[in-house]
Amino acid sequence: MSANGLTCKDIDECEIGTHNCSSSEECFNVQGSHKCQSFDCPENYRRVSNMQCERINCFNYQDCQNTPVRISYHRLNFPTGVMVPAQIFRISPSPAYSGDNIIMDIKNGNEENYFSVRKLNPYTGILYLQRPLRKPKDFLLDVEMKLYRQGTVTTFLSRIYIFITAPVS
Repeated sequence: MSANGLTCKDIDECEIGTHNCSSSEECFNVQGSHKCQSFDCPENYRRVSNMQCERINCFNYQDCQNTPVRISYHRLNFPTGVMVPAQIFRISPSPAYSGDNIIMDIKNGNEENYFSVRKLNPYTGILYLQRPLRKPKDFLLDVEMKLYRQGTVTTFLSRIYIFITAPVS
């Protein structure tokens, strides 16, 4: 209960150390609870930061074009009842240059069509929640961005964990 006695305040189990995550997992606070997660890089990738893996090498031109140069992990938390359509994630190359063009696609995790992607401009894409969620649900989306720059194609993958939680009353 908040100090005003009228609303509830989320307790961050990750911050205060009351979570049950193992030493190999990271704690992520969500409304009313927490999630324990670990991130492993796929074969032929190495971890370059807490939430990113980069491809070690590719074996031919086709392999370089079709496998992501980088895989980034993201975690998002929203309460049920979010007004739709809702912009929930933005993706673009960094840095972006004049002449860049991207194509985005949800590769996995959207079997029930809760999400969609749209281009905002040639180098920025948006992930939308397009259908309302009435009850808590977890998603793992693989969102691919293909960057077309000066005649080359570079693929990036964002693995986005989305936790839809019950609103705090």
